[in-house]
Amino acid sequence: QGSVSQCCRASGCLAEVLNGYARAGVWDEDLFNCLSNKAKALKAEEVPASSIAGIVNAFSHASTRQGSNLKCRALLLHMSRIAKAKEPGAFTPRDIANIINAFARVEVWEEGLFRHMSALVRATPPERLSLRDAARILHAFSLARSRTGSRFRDGSIFRHVAARVLMLLPALEPRDTSARDLAALAHAHTRAQIWDERLFRALSSAVRRLPPAQVNVKDIAELGSAFSLVHTRDGSRLRDGAFWRSMSTIALGKSLDQLAREPRAVANIVNAFAKAQIWDEVLFRRMSRAARMTEPGLLDMGAVA
Repeated sequence: QGSVSQCCRASGCLAEVLNGYARAGVWDEDLFNCLSNKAKALKAEEVPASSIAGIVNAFSHASTRQGSNLKCRALLLHMSRIAKAKEPGAFTPRDIANIINAFARVEVWEEGLFRHMSALVRATPPERLSLRDAARILHAFSLARSRTGSRFRDGSIFRHVAARVLMLLPALEPRDTSARDLAALAHAHTRAQIWDERLFRALSSAVRRLPPAQVNVKDIAELGSAFSLVHTRDGSRLRDGAFWRSMSTIALGKSLDQLAREPRAVANIVNAFAKAQIWDEVLFRRMSRAARMTEPGLLDMGAVA
């Protein structure tokens, strides 16, 4: 037992070292390769759930950086086998989101792991799932793919998490709600092509309760982009003028300096309104003025296009 305990501590230290290098942007590939071999020698009982999340997260960042020659597929598959051997309750919702995100980032489509993690989420007591956890988990699963490259389909986890969100939102004070989390939930559903109109109406209501100061320019762009897709899909019954009026009011309340510092977000706001066929000329003129004030150094080809 002492040996297993020591290995658990060692795997935790391994995860911390790897993530420390990843956060600092220091990419020592010899070190990462050496630690990869150490990690692949670990057994399931020697790696706590939180360490699995930390290890795969660090390697996914290291192997996808520009110019990287680091290969981590074998390590991730080994961590997948360990994760699938864990008992329900071993993982926190954040661990699950981080693991799925890591596999998606490096395009290792391990369907068995995705289904196992989905089952663990659905077995999680509802009170353990916060709004942020819900956003992280659905964002991660919306990125997952099957081995054939098609979207990984698991409507059960979206239904389960959406039910929890619908219970949470009415009880949350605006100060306890993040525009970023609401945008992530909306985007996850549109990316996965899950059209839960009851959920979208609840998200819209929650957005409209937020104090304008709590919603930044990027949040407006993210929310607008997600809702424009719901508005325009075939057969949509979502015609939410109140949402678009709220977004317009918040955007018009931002200073020109705030808008000019976010040229890509400004472009995305205009695109979202245009896609949803919401013709707000006052907003468009304000966005145009902000775009003309943007410093050339802040512009990239995406914002210009």
